Amino acid sequence: MGLGAYSLHSLQEVRELAAACRKQRWQGLDPLAERRKVKAAACQERKLTSKPFRWCAEQYIASREDGWSSDKHRLDWEFSLRRFAYPVIGELPVSAIGTEEVLAVLQPHWASRTETASRVRARIENVLDWARIKQYRGGENPARWKGHLEHLLDRNARAATVNFAALPYTEIPQLLTELATDPSIVARALEFAFFSCLRTNEVRKLQWNDIDKDDRAVAIPPERMKNRKAFRLPLTPPALKILERLYALRSTDSVIFTTGTRGKPLPERAMLDLLKRLRPQATVHGTVRSGFSTWRAEMTSFSVEAAEACLAHTLGDKTHLAYQRGDLFNRRRELMEEWARFCRTPIGDNIITLKPAAQSGG
Repeated sequence: MGLGAYSLHSLQEVRELAAACRKQRWQGLDPLAERRKVKAAACQERKLTSKPFRWCAEQYIASREDGWSSDKHRLDWEFSLRRFAYPVIGELPVSAIGTEEVLAVLQPHWASRTETASRVRARIENVLDWARIKQYRGGENPARWKGHLEHLLDRNARAATVNFAALPYTEIPQLLTELATDPSIVARALEFAFFSCLRTNEVRKLQWNDIDKDDRAVAIPPERMKNRKAFRLPLTPPALKILERLYALRSTDSVIFTTGTRGKPLPERAMLDLLKRLRPQATVHGTVRSGFSTWRAEMTSFSVEAAEACLAHTLGDKTHLAYQRGDLFNRRRELMEEWARFCRTPIGDNIITLKPAAQSGG
């Protein structure tokens, strides 16, 4: 029977531990069995004060209620844990979850759903970190990637990436011509998405007090942006025209694109469903934002920095950002107005047919 590492005990302490074990043997007890009982009791005590993983996950999600970038993000958290984690570890006390339990969640999906499984791993890690802070468990986090799971799961396993389905940018003018005949508020929101290049949720939640008509701009606060940074957007003439038409019909609602039901934004899928009816193969994100980006690269001389700024993307490392503090607002206005002109010009309308040159007499 070992008494522990020699570096942990002095010679006197080792003699005392050995004497205690001999006394147990004299009493008819097995020192090893007695030590296991003490460990089992301590483990049971930890389990009694622990909580099931599902309960901890629900509490963690609720604690971040005001911090989600969108309802979709929160729902994605709930759905992924409910589908992949809860069936395996949902009812286990968080103090009983180790590396084997985490691998039991991840390994069946790692090769075929690598991106999804990677997100689930990160979410399990966050929940277990929260549980440790709440003192429902101790020790290292078994869902940690660096220095732990990276040695047990293939870091290069990646299923083929599927990009958002996109309509070729050359078809956007015709699509917008068709949208103009639809009188619905959803059609106006989708048109505004094209002329502003904002994300779906940023359009849905846009409010009248975000609009600066004099400056022909929109200022969106950080809590409504995906990257959590305030964003100032130049408004193109078609975008302004949409807002002017809706302003004349507005009620007391603060939200611009609303069904009028208690001032709530349009349903999350409303623009996508409309687009699918017109172009079944397309998605809003892929068609609007990817279409703009591809058009800029192929048809203009505007810089990548200006285009990425229009899309509210962040380019460069911290050093670059420290020097580049402007938002390229005027340059972005030029780019967005050029994009608006393209979107409003059906392909073929700007082509001049040249007459054949007259043949010279011989």
